[in-house]
Amino acid sequence: WTPASIATALWLDAADASTIVESSGLVSQWNDKSGNGHNVTQGTGSKQPTTGTRTLNGINVIDCDGGDVLANTSFSISSLGMTTFVVFKADVVSGRVFNISRTTIAEGMISQYTNAVGYRLPEAQVVSFPGTTDNLLVSYRKNGTALQEAWLNGAYLGSNTAAVTTFTSQTLFVGAQDNTLTTPFDGCVAEILAFSSALSTDDRPKIEGYLAWKWNLQANLPAAHP
Repeated sequence: WTPASIATALWLDAADASTIVESSGLVSQWNDKSGNGHNVTQGTGSKQPTTGTRTLNGINVIDCDGGDVLANTSFSISSLGMTTFVVFKADVVSGRVFNISRTTIAEGMISQYTNAVGYRLPEAQVVSFPGTTDNLLVSYRKNGTALQEAWLNGAYLGSNTAAVTTFTSQTLFVGAQDNTLTTPFDGCVAEILAFSSALSTDDRPKIEGYLAWKWNLQANLPAAHP
């Protein structure tokens, strides 16, 4: 079973070398496997992350050094129903791993601060968990306009129910909050998945299981995880 069994809106997979455009290890483009063309790019060499230098579970990852970002400024995904997943490892507990947002409010952003990691939900709502340099799998689901939930390694973190403004214009950044490197991320990104719906309680654990076994995080799943 793979995420291809469900209609993905975005699928960035560092394990798939055919999706990475690089020169001397510097990544200028990371292609979307969903078929929607949501590729993330970076034309400035000094802002390009690297590939072929690090692994998780023996599998290639994209390495950001705290000054790198890949961007798609015409990214489009439903603002009413959404589910996202990201596998990453921080070298420094600071910065933003990835960010889906409209002009000022972020959605599905993982914010790493000096002492905590937060999955920032729309309208500045945050579900937080302790900052760490461990390998992590974080899941996020938004159902309608007033329910956002997050999971860490398959374990439920909590929710917020603040009303969410509907929006249709988004941007996508990997490695920072924006292209000017606001709150950049220092660490590696293995895989990012996004869906244009609030996945069911059957499908969400399937994605977590796929990612956990692929990136050697299965021992971190709760004992009752299906």
